[in-house]
Amino acid sequence: LDRAVALKPADPAARREVAGVLAAAGRGRQALELFGGAAKTAEDHLRLANIYAALREWAAAARELDAFLKEKPDDPRGPRLRADLYSW
Repeated sequence: LDRAVALKPADPAARREVAGVLAAAGRGRQALELFGGAAKTAEDHLRLANIYAALREWAAAARELDAFLKEKPDDPRGPRLRADLYSW
């Protein structure tokens, strides 16, 4: 995993994949760094919301969740994550 991070992948799909693995490994800060300032898809916003929630950064998680719901208002994952955020 450290080797994948050290390679600093330029491809957005590769960056997303490595960021997801980092987040799953409990290395949310590093995962956030990989997302950087790149353009984000709706799925990226949802991933970021989950990473921020895992880091207990509720306001940032809510911002990303709002961005996700703006693009996918009917996706059932949004309200579920919102409920989780409010319960924490």
